[in-house]
Amino acid sequence: MSHHDIKKMKKIMSCIIGIVILFIVMFSAFYISHEIEHECTGEDCPVCACIAQCENTLHQICEFIIPQIVTILIPLISIMSVNIFINILVFETPVSKKVRLDH
Repeated sequence: MSHHDIKKMKKIMSCIIGIVILFIVMFSAFYISHEIEHECTGEDCPVCACIAQCENTLHQICEFIIPQIVTILIPLISIMSVNIFINILVFETPVSKKVRLDH
């Protein structure tokens, strides 16, 4: 396998993992919202056990994803802030506007 093929496979696997995580989050949230007002049978209620498992899964996913998002967003916001700051500081001049001064 070439380097290009490995990069392509990594990209495909990342997309598949992202889709699976999105499906798990959506399914868990839907199940919790659908069964939240079920008729509980007591301490050994299977629906309550499933709801607890879904909540646990959502907490674990959030504990993993949030630090990853923060790690990506901090440099991105920094770069965008510097870009905006530079654009504000750079004043427009006739040269930057490409205005001919023939007079």
